[in-house]
Amino acid sequence: MKGSAITILTDILSGVLSGAEFGGQVLSVATNHERESGNGNFMLAINVEMFMPVDQFHERMDEELSRIMKLKPAHGFERVIYPGFLEQATEQKRVREGIPLDDRLVERMQVLGEKMALIFCLTV
Repeated sequence: MKGSAITILTDILSGVLSGAEFGGQVLSVATNHERESGNGNFMLAINVEMFMPVDQFHERMDEELSRIMKLKPAHGFERVIYPGFLEQATEQKRVREGIPLDDRLVERMQVLGEKMALIFCLTV
């Protein structure tokens, strides 16, 4: 119930309210070749300090995310995660280890760099 309510609210805010397509009218940006997809956007900014001190908010969020991570995963899954968890883990890994680049991409960038009289180099 909660998931469908959030989906409907998202559709209303980013589709109906924005003047974009909504419901089944939105087409895939990846596979659609018929027309523009009609995707809309909605952004919300919240000034946390209007509700509570930022430090308190961070403590409460840490507690909530920790609680989520301790939930029993559904059958077939190793763990429960929250939106942004995998992206944050990837960001931390990239900061530590750098961004991996495919050898073919590096070669293409070097060729393009030569054409543009630029040097494409990797720092290790």
